Amino acid sequence: MHTHKVESFLVTDNVRLEIVHESNPYFAGEHISLVIRLRHLGSLREQAHWRSRIDQLHRDIEERLDREHAGESAEQEQSKLEGPSAWSMKFLFGAFRADEGPQQTEAADGESTDLPADVTTEDEEGFRQFIMKQLRQHKPVDLISAYVQVAGMFQYNLDVIAEDQLQNKGAKIVGFDVLEGAGAWNKVTQQHELSQYSNSSYEFTANLDSRYVLTPGANTGNDNSNAQYSEDYKELPTFLIPQTLLFSEISLQPGEVKTFHFKSTKLPVDLCPSYTHSRNVAVNYSLQFGVSTLSHDEIVPYKTRIPITIAPFVDSNSGQYTAMVDKVPTIMQPGTIKEVNVKQKRSPSSASMFTRRSSGNLLNDKLSNDTIKLMKQKFIELVEDNKVGAMDIDQLVDKQLEVQFGNAEDSETNEDPFETGDAGIKPSSTTRDNIMGLKRSIPKNLSKKLMKQDQENGNPKTLISQLDSSLQRSYVINRNGTLIAKIGFSKLFYTTNDDIDLVIYPEPHTGFKISAVNVSLESAELLNKTYVLQSEQVRPFYHNVSDARSVCYDECQSIPLKLLIPRTPRNQISSQFRTNIFELKWVLSFQFILIDRRESDDGQNLFQFYEDKKGALYHSKKTMEGEEFSFKMPICILPSSKNFGGW
Repeated sequence: MHTHKVESFLVTDNVRLEIVHESNPYFAGEHISLVIRLRHLGSLREQAHWRSRIDQLHRDIEERLDREHAGESAEQEQSKLEGPSAWSMKFLFGAFRADEGPQQTEAADGESTDLPADVTTEDEEGFRQFIMKQLRQHKPVDLISAYVQVAGMFQYNLDVIAEDQLQNKGAKIVGFDVLEGAGAWNKVTQQHELSQYSNSSYEFTANLDSRYVLTPGANTGNDNSNAQYSEDYKELPTFLIPQTLLFSEISLQPGEVKTFHFKSTKLPVDLCPSYTHSRNVAVNYSLQFGVSTLSHDEIVPYKTRIPITIAPFVDSNSGQYTAMVDKVPTIMQPGTIKEVNVKQKRSPSSASMFTRRSSGNLLNDKLSNDTIKLMKQKFIELVEDNKVGAMDIDQLVDKQLEVQFGNAEDSETNEDPFETGDAGIKPSSTTRDNIMGLKRSIPKNLSKKLMKQDQENGNPKTLISQLDSSLQRSYVINRNGTLIAKIGFSKLFYTTNDDIDLVIYPEPHTGFKISAVNVSLESAELLNKTYVLQSEQVRPFYHNVSDARSVCYDECQSIPLKLLIPRTPRNQISSQFRTNIFELKWVLSFQFILIDRRESDDGQNLFQFYEDKKGALYHSKKTMEGEEFSFKMPICILPSSKNFGGW
């Protein structure tokens, strides 16, 4: 299990591309920071070994040819070496030696990849292919140049969205369109990566129409597998970080690793988050990497596209901005590139008998008493606050570690000149810190604080609170004025990495008995009536994400349920947010099966199976009459305060 999301691709047979994301997801108002590694899969040791074997084979062939011309070999030996095959092998080895230069390196001992000492005519072709394959694996690779760019796209269904109402419906950016020029991409990237970039559904939406669903990674057998979306879906560019040059003209030696760090300027705080589990609209972001290699005096380009997840900005009062997805595309400054040189570890001196203590340890010893007192005092304060806010144990540990070691975000000194996004507001803290603070306690009078904050910043765009001060963990369920049950939640609100735990408490003193429960987590997509073609499409579109069921046969005092939110490092659900075209909310859909308690208590659910003079035998009925009681309950889901790793 990796602590970071890692993407890996083969640029060539012996060069691997590794992209390590420092954050997953990335947040609006923060940087996109990642590490790019180009790793040569060969080794100098194997290269030296194969050079030695080639030299040995070259010398053997030369000796045989000399014996043939001098008449020292027998007639049978001469017949084996006659023909152009031996000369072709000699010229092959001679050309390689001239290409490699006069330097020779001895083979390492104990290698198990030795070839036979003699080469026969029958085995010549097989050995030649084997040798050439090994040479290509361990030869240096010349890289001409490489670049990185980040692009965002808004996709919409022409059967649902009124294209005439969009402000910049004809916006285009050169080299941005997904479907245009797709034939230049390699087959693996086309079928796997681009299908994820263009799809509008997760794997858990299997109940949708198949023509809108393209399972990520599915092998459709068609290189242009995403061409079916060109008729129903249309793309509109929304965001771009232009191509940033990584390097130019480097030679990657066997076993060598080139590491580069890419960091963008801070994203706009009102940037629309990723949204990909709908068949009506979708917002996709991707990291695009391209590199050109030199092979046989020809430049061979390689491109790949990696989907990335953008989460919305959330301030300390749970405020979010309304994203404008049809505005003029936001084109930011190119990112900064820094080559990371791996420092070699110095071996300790053999003359030194004792380890050397650093001056930093001596300073820590002097401050240890004050630090311990501060940690104890802070821990007591956290425990007292936890009595009110009911913070999780993980949050307590995180806050205690923050007191002891400090916040990593506060130590950033390499700030870019373009810190503010399109909205012109620089967030004072990260979104993860804000969500952690909301988990501890929700501020009172959120609407007044958001309005005051908006007036102080002078921003025409208002912050919309995602939480309410009146949030509670328990709710009372009534049906026609009759108490049915009570529902208790484990948290006031949830994040995208939380499991939803709830407990249903049936009311014992009522005329109905709950015999079965079905709870579903659904996303509610609400379209703005200004941008829809037909008025009936204004109603919410619900997409089922997770289910939990329970059947109650006997009297029970509580029904615990757990809803598992599907999540992977690459596919994550979107938290609630709002744009000018659509809005995403989350609801819990409940279905209760109610039966008459009086009939159950009076034995009317039994029937007489057998009777004689000694008594009667009763069996339970196979079917029972009941009523279905359904309702929906809104639930708040914010972005995750944790970082999704990888495997």
